[in-house]
Amino acid sequence: MTDITFTPDQKARMVSKIKAYFEDELQQDIGGFEAEFLIDFFAKELGRISITVVCLMPSRCSPRRWMKRAM
Repeated sequence: MTDITFTPDQKARMVSKIKAYFEDELQQDIGGFEAEFLIDFFAKELGRISITVVCLMPSRCSPRRWMKRAM
């Protein structure tokens, strides 16, 4: 299975958005380190599920194609 990876810029933007979400919606302050762990968890655990679902549709089975659309 192809690992989902992010560029440093993509990860920095996601960290910022996760921190803002936790603050705005949950009134919780999390650090960048914790937000990165959350990103890594989603990429590893949920990425596998998403790629598997996409691969059930033969015309869309290319993880590279799917990742371009997701970002």
